[in-house]
Formats: sequence, C-alpha cells, structure tokens
Amino acid sequence: CAVQHQGALVVTHGYFYNHQIHRPAWQSNAWKFTFRTRKWQQVHRGESHGAPSARYSTSCVEFNGGLFMFGGDDGGHKHSLNN
Repeated sequence: CAVQHQGALVVTHGYFYNHQIHRPAWQSNAWKFTFRTRKWQQVHRGESHGAPSARYSTSCVEFNGGLFMFGGDDGGHKHSLNN
C-alpha cells in the first residue's frame, strides 16, 4: 500500500514474483520516496521488527502521523504475532 506523508510517498508490503528463485518474494518493509530530493530511504525493516506479516491487496491510510493498514492476503502461509 502507499500513502503520501509530509512531502513523501510511503510504500509498504506487497510481493512480486522473483523469477531468479522461481517463487514469490513477500515484502513487509517500508520505504519512502521524498519528492523534493527524488531519493528513496528505508523507514522500517518489516516483520522481523514488529510489522504485520508480508501481504498484498491491503488498504491503508495516513492519520495523525501514523500509517494504518487494513486487510490484505498473506497467501495463507505466513504467520506473525504482529497480525
């Protein structure tokens, strides 16, 4: 999912099919793209640091400085205490 926050685009979670390893590569980390500098910066390391398990098809919203994520599908094979 992606939201705009303080002049940046924050992108988190999802997956892509990694053709080199012949399976999906699930993502739970978060990155921001700052429009002014046109640079990417990692802002969260993901599930191993408290984020919900990797998933796709989520909805999210920025509210009072926080990113709130709802729903999504983890493919039925990921489990996390942070979900």
